[in-house]
Amino acid sequence: MILKPREIFGTEISKIATTATEQEISDFQNFKQLRLPHDLIEYFMDFNGTSGEYNDRFFCFYSLNEFKTLKEKFEGWIGVPNYGGILNSLQEHSGCYVFADYHCHLFAYAIRLYGTETFKNEVYAICGNEYGVVANTFTDFIHKYYRDPEGLKF
Repeated sequence: MILKPREIFGTEISKIATTATEQEISDFQNFKQLRLPHDLIEYFMDFNGTSGEYNDRFFCFYSLNEFKTLKEKFEGWIGVPNYGGILNSLQEHSGCYVFADYHCHLFAYAIRLYGTETFKNEVYAICGNEYGVVANTFTDFIHKYYRDPEGLKF
């Protein structure tokens, strides 16, 4: 069963989000020279984040405009946990993009993207300079979020 973003996240917050267009997604992919997986494209086109708000599960999901690499998001980070070390501990972090955080950045969630389409786009739970793979695709992450959000921590 494939769950649509609005089925999972509900309609209250998604009403305030402006969905991404095909052109915006194409421009992003061309500028970054990578390919978004189909499930992530569907997320941006149908839901596109929680507009900076935390939902009832304490997750904040990002829009395409907020979708940044780990370096863009956390270089020079000041706060707890200290995310500055993740740039040293996660190998090849340049392909990882942050798409959500939990409870005011207690955990951040990033997906690894590639220059071509792949069957696997690892999703990482990150806390400070520690991380763990919590899903192998964005769809896997969404299903875990829907069924057992506590399983998205390490």
